[in-house]
Order: sequence, then C-alpha cells, then structure tokens
Amino acid sequence: MPLIKRAVSPVDVSRVKIPPEVTNGELQYVANSTLANLIRQLSSISKHAEHIFGEIYLEAMKLDHKANTLEKRIMNLTEKVSKLDSTNEQATLGELQMRKAFKSSMLVDQHSLDRSTLPIALAEVYSQCDPPPNLDALNQFRDPGAPTALSLYTNPSFFFDLWRQEMLKVVYLIVYWKYIKRLRTDVYMSSLHNSRTTALSFPDEYQAPQVLGLQLHKTNQIQHFQVRGSCRNRNFRLKNVSICGFY
Repeated sequence: MPLIKRAVSPVDVSRVKIPPEVTNGELQYVANSTLANLIRQLSSISKHAEHIFGEIYLEAMKLDHKANTLEKRIMNLTEKVSKLDSTNEQATLGELQMRKAFKSSMLVDQHSLDRSTLPIALAEVYSQCDPPPNLDALNQFRDPGAPTALSLYTNPSFFFDLWRQEMLKVVYLIVYWKYIKRLRTDVYMSSLHNSRTTALSFPDEYQAPQVLGLQLHKTNQIQHFQVRGSCRNRNFRLKNVSICGFY
C-alpha cells in the first residue's frame, strides 16, 4: 500500500458547501472559498518545502562531519607515515607492547526504523491514524508469562524479534557443531590410546586366541604345519644317509 509522505491540503479547492443563508452571492462565495483554499495550499507547500530543506541541511551536516573526520584521519596517517624509519624493518617488542589496541570511534546507526527517527511529515501522518484499541485491559485474563494482548494486534518489534531468533539459532548451531567435532576428536584420540595400551599389554595367564578376539585362518595354520613337517622329514633323511656312510 503506498504511503503518502507529504500531502498538500486542502485537496478540493472549489468544492465547498454553500450555507443556506447565502441566497444571492453563491458565485462570490465559491470564488472567495477557492481563493482561501489556494492560499492554504500555498502555506502547506511552504511548510513541506521547509521540512525538505531542513532534511537536506541535516544530511549535508552529516556529510560534512564525515568529511572532516576522514580528513583528520588522513592527516594523522600522513604524519605517522612521515615519522616512520625506513631502515628499521622490524619493531621491537617494547614498542609493540606500548602500542594501544585499535578501537574504532565510528558510530553505527541503530534502530533506523524506530519511531523516533521518523521524518516530521511521516510523524504527522502517523499522528493522524486511529489509535489501537485498548486490549491491555484483557491482560489480567491471560496466562502469566504470555505476551500481552496488544502485541497480538500490533507489535512493532515483531521483525526485530524474528531476526534475533534467527541469529540466535545460527549461533546455537555453530556452537553445537563445534561441540560435536570436539567430542568426536576426543573419542578418536581415546580409542587410539586404548588400542596402543592393549597392543603392548601382556596377560598374566595364557588365554586362547578366541578369547582375545583374534581370528586365525585355518588354511594358514595347515600350510604352516605342513612346511614344518616336511622340513623335519628332510633333516631326518639327511641324518640317516650320513650315518649309513654314503657321505
């Protein structure tokens, strides 16, 4: 819905209601009323022009203040650069500790859409609107801790509260994922530590491989015993041959 910021009044210049006591001079009455309404329109235009030039003056003052601040910063920076020693590439530790931490002096605009920052023309339009109904009288019938009844009808801070909830949700998710990542890292490091300690520990009594959780392959065991058996048979034959005198 379009919002009229500055409206010139009156809108209807010549549309006037002639009173019943005027019987002969209707044309003269309408002409006088039209002239009076034109004068009122000119006064309304002059008032709006004053407000417009006042806003332009305020914006110009802000720009002038920013330009002066920027000029001072440039002069300070130029003076510091001229005093620097080009031969000394590294600063000493004492000089670094003597330096003050940087702190910005720039003012950040906050509550740009607040009612106190309304222009004069919009403040006048807002004052002409109908006031909200007195719903605060129903707060005594609501549950404790519940929002006020008027906030359900009109709530200027609704969008700010919605934005705040979204920002808090993002911050909560960031903290949550950091906690999950740290927890996973701790679990992984503890598992590595436990695996190293179990690999280097020796039991006091003999335990079967199945008890220790070791699965041995049967084919590997069979091949291992077959190789050992063949080696023993060969050594036995060589010994017998040497005893019989063939060598």
